[in-house]
Amino acid sequence: MQPQRVLLKHVGNMGDHLFLVGALLEGIARTWPDAEVTLVTAWGYKDQHGRWGKRNQDGYCIALMKENPHVDQLVHWSDHDCALDGSICVEDGKVFPTWNRAHFHRVAPDYDVVAELEFGLVTEENPLERIAAAVGLSHLQIGPYPFYGSPRDFEIGEEIASHFPRPRVVFLEGLNSTTMRGWDPGKVPVLTRRFVDAGITPIWWGAAHAPMVHGRRAQLRENIAFLKHCDIAIGVLGAPMHFATAVGTQTICLYGAQSYARAAPGFFVNPSIADRTRHHLTIFGPTCDEPCLLKRELPCKNLHG
Repeated sequence: MQPQRVLLKHVGNMGDHLFLVGALLEGIARTWPDAEVTLVTAWGYKDQHGRWGKRNQDGYCIALMKENPHVDQLVHWSDHDCALDGSICVEDGKVFPTWNRAHFHRVAPDYDVVAELEFGLVTEENPLERIAAAVGLSHLQIGPYPFYGSPRDFEIGEEIASHFPRPRVVFLEGLNSTTMRGWDPGKVPVLTRRFVDAGITPIWWGAAHAPMVHGRRAQLRENIAFLKHCDIAIGVLGAPMHFATAVGTQTICLYGAQSYARAAPGFFVNPSIADRTRHHLTIFGPTCDEPCLLKRELPCKNLHG
């Protein structure tokens, strides 16, 4: 018998939330179309004491999932507060109940499927397989992970794009960081010059580069909607790369000498782009004789020079 009520909790980072939870929600909607889904997630990144509950980063995953049609009840997670009347979490004029761990455990027995989706991964592990197994599905039953915004989000995104000439080449935030995926940020100036020499000025995209619109900074979903109107996005594996993938923008992911499985789900197993000429490309660094984990303080030595 198919489950009637599904309870999911994920309070990790936004990239994993859209990529993994988004793919899982698509699969649940197809496999268990009559199931009522409650998703518990964060309204902002955890504070300096490691506690979840405060709003930041434009509403974080609450804002990101607010328009998802496969979520019947969206719930704000707090490590301390509980407010079932929605008096704490209000996003875009809509109220959301706040649950803490005590309330989560109190209501969990009322659901047919309960899954807390924060888990560690080993280097060779495919994250789509892990998250599908958490609810009893195969990874072949889930995905893709499209971005759902409001009509206004997409209007603003198109308006932002109109200020940039085509072709619109985007450099995704994280490309210039020494802590992401083994990429050498020292190559960014060279990469930039190659495009400028071809008459193209790359556009930096991310929270630190949010464009102004109507006298204010573009919000998270509006900024993601802007990516839909770009021609190609270049970056490292992370939230901005997942955002570009989710709106259907072609991507080039610059990757270190790491497990193929960690890149493959995002850029080879996402069928949301029907046009094969717009499929995503991952460029791997050479095999390295030193450990190349997902994040490291220094770039992979084979990516220097």
